[in-house]
Amino acid sequence: MRTILYARKSTESDDRQVQSLEDQISALTRIAASDGLEIIEVITEAKSAKAPGARPEFSRMVGMLYAGQAECILTWAINRLSRNPVDGGQLAYMLQTRQLAMIRTADRTYQPDDNALLLSIENGLSTAYLQDLSRNVVRGMQGKVERGGYVNKAPLGYLNNPITRNVDPDPDRFHIVQLAWSMLLHQRLPISEVLRRSVASGLTMHSRHGSDRPLSKSTFYNIFRNPFYCGQILYKGTLYPGNHEPMVTRGEFALAQELLDGKSSPRRTFSARFPYSGVFRCARCGCAIVGERKFKAYKTTGRTAEYIYYHCSGAKGCSKQSVLQHTITRELEDMIRAIQIPRSVGEWLKEALDAAVTRSHLASDDLRTTLEHHIENLERKRRRLTLMRLDGEVSAAEFSRLKENLDAELSEARRHSQESRNQRSKIVQHGSKIIEAAIQAGELSREHPNLDIYAIIAKKVGIHTLCDGKLNLKPHPILKKIALFEPSVFSSEAPKQGDLVPAHSVWYSLVEEILRLLDDAEVQ
Repeated sequence: MRTILYARKSTESDDRQVQSLEDQISALTRIAASDGLEIIEVITEAKSAKAPGARPEFSRMVGMLYAGQAECILTWAINRLSRNPVDGGQLAYMLQTRQLAMIRTADRTYQPDDNALLLSIENGLSTAYLQDLSRNVVRGMQGKVERGGYVNKAPLGYLNNPITRNVDPDPDRFHIVQLAWSMLLHQRLPISEVLRRSVASGLTMHSRHGSDRPLSKSTFYNIFRNPFYCGQILYKGTLYPGNHEPMVTRGEFALAQELLDGKSSPRRTFSARFPYSGVFRCARCGCAIVGERKFKAYKTTGRTAEYIYYHCSGAKGCSKQSVLQHTITRELEDMIRAIQIPRSVGEWLKEALDAAVTRSHLASDDLRTTLEHHIENLERKRRRLTLMRLDGEVSAAEFSRLKENLDAELSEARRHSQESRNQRSKIVQHGSKIIEAAIQAGELSREHPNLDIYAIIAKKVGIHTLCDGKLNLKPHPILKKIALFEPSVFSSEAPKQGDLVPAHSVWYSLVEEILRLLDDAEVQ
């Protein structure tokens, strides 16, 4: 019987295979000799059988069988032929129609007169095995990430440890990449210059072929966007705390994002400019507050002092009564101290807010259900109206008028339904963003206490005005609420992240107040 020997391994990599192609061919050749099968061609393939149509050699073999060039397939096991229902069903159909006389495996023979159920079951088991394996791998990766592990190739500056399965600092590159962060954060050098200096220091990329390769600017730029370097792991859109050694702090990472986004340009020499320009608006006319540098000479000492003032630009006729820069700095420092939140407490607040929003929006499920029923009813009316027009029950003018009204009502109902679905996520995202700003306020001000950082923080946490030389610092109402909260967020009574049991009900009253403020903002 003319036979095609088909051997397959699941991957193109030579070092990742369950049964080598050579071993399969050797064992199957012995079976062919003992059974008297004539092998007309040996077909090998290093492709996964998970998806149909992904194996060109398998497709060629099927074409040979349809063309009558062979009548039998000899393979190690059914799962070598197929791990998906499409390819498996094709082989089963060829057996039933006798276009395929036999499938011979190492331990079984499948023929047209056999019960097709057996082949279907074995193919189904192969498919199920692959699905279970995929689910187990995904579950294992999720669990590893939740425990602080990393499931991908280590970023530049780190190495995957094959023994511990953890990520360790690369002894040859860690200090160079860390220096690159310092050049961006402290020297405020542009990325191109940081890259040039890093390459000059010997920084290269690992290559899978053994030899190192040079860095591209885009690859280097992505280093400063990767939260892995501040000790966090981004997996499926969620950040998890990692157990690897961070290269920078979270505050430094946040500052780098500000620099890269252009909100605090690394090329700007801030000492020669006015750091608080753009932070304040005039309370009277809404114009920008601008800086002005003045010098005063003291005759008695011969000293010349420099003073920086801020005042309304006066574009709309306002007076230019000014305030000293150090006065603004002092009041900003007081505000930052008042609104800053420890990260442990801030993370708990975000988690508790998410849970509170979920509870508060359970009642809105009824509204969404009502809206969905209303949409279905409107769609039925529109279909019925179309049928009435086809049957001549309504005129063209009447049909156009009624359809326009129905379409407008349907569009409005769908808009309300979409808004209802998005409301929960919008509230949680908005609240988390405000809380994160207060966390970063404390971290940035401690790690980089300078006017540029104070300006960045001020813009992130509120809207601030200047009127007739008087400052009005307005942090977000939620941050004011947290700042006035008792007991202090720094006290031992603060709940721990992951503990959502209301052991301290006063903390949950704070969460409910935050939720109310967010709801009010949504209404406005």
